[in-house]
Amino acid sequence: MKKNLPIFLTLLTSLYLFSCKQSHESVSDKYFRFLNNRQADSLQLLLTSDFKVTLTYTTYFYNRDDFFNTYLKIKRENNERTKIIKTIRDKEPKQFLVEDSSDYLKYLDVKSTTWIVTVKSKDDKISEVIMDTTERSRNFFNDVKEKANQFNAWLRNKYSYQYPGNLYDTAGLLLRRLREYKEDN
Repeated sequence: MKKNLPIFLTLLTSLYLFSCKQSHESVSDKYFRFLNNRQADSLQLLLTSDFKVTLTYTTYFYNRDDFFNTYLKIKRENNERTKIIKTIRDKEPKQFLVEDSSDYLKYLDVKSTTWIVTVKSKDDKISEVIMDTTERSRNFFNDVKEKANQFNAWLRNKYSYQYPGNLYDTAGLLLRRLREYKEDN
C-alpha cells in the first residue's frame, strides 16, 4: 500500500488541478472549446436566446437558429478548428486574436488567416460573437475565392449533377470531394 501512495497522491492532485481549471474556465474559453468539439448541447446552454454571430466584413449574420442549423454544420463539414493566438482584451467584452484552420483550406492550399473575435457575455451566457478582419484578410479572401472557383469548376466538370451547396447536406461528402480534387491536381 505504501508503494502505491505516491501514485495515488499524484493522481488525486492531478484530478484536483484539472477540476480547478475547469471551474475557472471563462465563458469565452468554454465557447471556443464547445465550438471546436461541436458540443451543440453545451452551446445551447451557454448562449442567450437572442445570441448572434456578426461578421463585420459582410452584412450577413447568424442568429441563434442559423448558428445551430448552418454555422455549426459548416464548421463540422469543413473540420474547422479555432485556435486562440492571444487575448487582446481580458475585460468584458473579451477580445481575442484567433486563427481558423480547416480541411477545406488545407485541400485548397489556402493559408489560414487570423480574425479578431469579440465575445460579449452577460450573466455567464454569451450574447454575441463578432468576427472582424485583420491585415491579412484581403489576401485570404482573394485566395479563397480563386481556389474555391477552381474547385467548383472541377466539381461541375466531374460531378455535373452535384451543386456545391449540396456537399454540406451529406456528412463527409465535402471532404471526400476535396480529397479527390487534391489528388487530381
